Amino acid sequence: MEGVRPDVRVLVSSYLNTDWYVEQMRQRSYQSAPLPLSISPARYRQGTNDYLPFVENPAVRELNVREFVQLVEQNSPLLQVSYGDGSRTLLSYPATHLVLPVDTAAVRRSGMVPPERLAQIVSRLEWDVSRGRWKSGNWPYSMCWLPTTGSGRCTLPIP
Repeated sequence: MEGVRPDVRVLVSSYLNTDWYVEQMRQRSYQSAPLPLSISPARYRQGTNDYLPFVENPAVRELNVREFVQLVEQNSPLLQVSYGDGSRTLLSYPATHLVLPVDTAAVRRSGMVPPERLAQIVSRLEWDVSRGRWKSGNWPYSMCWLPTTGSGRCTLPIP
């Protein structure tokens, strides 16, 4: 958004698996504030948590993203799975249904939603990793993730 909206930051998702890019996102850029990341560099440094496999835990029906990040930060045994000969572990994620609570009062106070659309604010976002689609309440649209490689397509019917 350089030169047009210097207060807006665009993330390139294919770079988010690199520590140098995450570090850049933690810094102010033009008028865009640093991203308020809650995970320490030690947990995303190259060679650490580069890959978190899905290992289903039937007791976990959905995964709160904020709580999951805290568990990753703590290197929690709840997320650890062994591999190879069993002597090594890595962190995993136990459910494909992710949720992210929304502070609806803060959204309303921010003024970023026009008054005529305030009824569309939802209390949480839901992501089904196995389907690759956002869901939220009765909102029929999908969030758009544009791949930077390959022939992926995205249709975004947001009015």
